Amino acid sequence: MHSPDDQDSPKTSFKPDITILSLVSGTFENDVARIWGDAHLHEYLAASNRRRHVWHCWLSRSVEHDDPYNLLTFSKAREIITLSFGNCPQGLIGALSRLGPVARDPAFYHQLFRCFEKGGSIA
Repeated sequence: MHSPDDQDSPKTSFKPDITILSLVSGTFENDVARIWGDAHLHEYLAASNRRRHVWHCWLSRSVEHDDPYNLLTFSKAREIITLSFGNCPQGLIGALSRLGPVARDPAFYHQLFRCFEKGGSIA
């Protein structure tokens, strides 16, 4: 058994190629870093999966807003989805809550919205 003081232990420095932020936010990483910044990034990472996917819907639409941090942090999910797509179909927010922690491609959020907007058995 080797102790940390053994001279035979390799001295390597591990630098990950991926961060928790990039893993969770995916293609939205730059937008997330810009909106939440260092001071509030923990709020993004600690948010529920549902909440983050609602934010990703908004980010996927490249919606302009003077204060996106306050909009995304303090607005209700339905309001954010409506601002993103024009309405919030029944079942969409529930589906977002089941997607897990990792962001999807922007096109995925657009397609998911269209599925629920059409209604029918999928919704």
